[in-house]
Amino acid sequence: LRYRTLDRLQLSELSNQGFRNLSSDPVFFGGGVTLITGENAQGKTNLLEAAALVCGQRSFRGATSAAMARDGKRFSITGDARAVDELLYAPTH
Repeated sequence: LRYRTLDRLQLSELSNQGFRNLSSDPVFFGGGVTLITGENAQGKTNLLEAAALVCGQRSFRGATSAAMARDGKRFSITGDARAVDELLYAPTH
């Protein structure tokens, strides 16, 4: 038997001011899998982009800061993302 520890980030909260079409209301995520659903053009991809930014990634759209700001100038994103260790079982062949 082989076991491997996997590091991952767990995002529990996300807040923004002036980011694309997102509301300034905070978003809270549970400890498990989160499913994001909604009609077209309601902000699902914008929420994923904001989560990527708060976790230290760049825009996966290749957007500039001005393009991500609702007013074309400024936005802020804050969140609570923590490293979580997982123990995985990797069967040997």
